[in-house]
Amino acid sequence: ALRTLYVIVDSRTGLRPSDWRFLEALGSDGPEKVFIMTKCDLVIPRNLAKVATIVLEDIRCVPKASQRLIMISSRMGQGMHDLRSDLCARAVTWEKQAKRRAERKAKEGGPNTQAFSDGFDKECGL
Repeated sequence: ALRTLYVIVDSRTGLRPSDWRFLEALGSDGPEKVFIMTKCDLVIPRNLAKVATIVLEDIRCVPKASQRLIMISSRMGQGMHDLRSDLCARAVTWEKQAKRRAERKAKEGGPNTQAFSDGFDKECGL
């Protein structure tokens, strides 16, 4: 099941009408939405702060939106560590939840279920 939806926002424009239509179509259902502002290197720094503030204000009204804005510049590599950290933290959380569910099912005598992935523990240091 989809647990997180990453919404990409161009920092040169902020949220556009097409973005709002997409978010409106999702409604209040669905997964948590995390907003990623891209192309931050193409905006003057003082304007970037203004755009980020506007986007943060805008996403307050979006149902199930994370109030954290991840700002990246893939060309410069800035913010990529933050994005990877967010992805990994969520994956680790989901893995732990899957293990707890599997343990509960095993205690209840349910079918044998495996966790998210067999090699995940080693890769993420669990």
